[in-house]
Amino acid sequence: INCKSSHCDMSTQLTGNTCYFQTYLFALLCKVGRPIITPNGRSIDLRNPDLLEKVTIRIARFLFTFFFDSQNQILRPLTNSNFVLDFFRYRSSPYFTAFAQYLKVKKVPVPDYDRQYEGVT
Repeated sequence: INCKSSHCDMSTQLTGNTCYFQTYLFALLCKVGRPIITPNGRSIDLRNPDLLEKVTIRIARFLFTFFFDSQNQILRPLTNSNFVLDFFRYRSSPYFTAFAQYLKVKKVPVPDYDRQYEGVT
């Protein structure tokens, strides 16, 4: 998530995991989007913007259904022992809002994240 005051700034370090997650997203951008520097050297174009859009939508939806996927009846093991205690803190998470807004802009239904908690508890 870029800094609101300067979209050229890479990170506002919103969570303790931000740097790892941003590294993952950057790797995804490079692997799928295949960026290339434009001939004038002042910007970057993507060779696969349509594929990158499809992949980012799938990842955003996956994050909303990670622990419990009711559609496919998948219950994944809890990787965070504080899941039950911390679950509802997602409402204040900038990433949750960013992913939900992204899916809405793309006109993709946003999965009901609260179902994660209901499916696990």
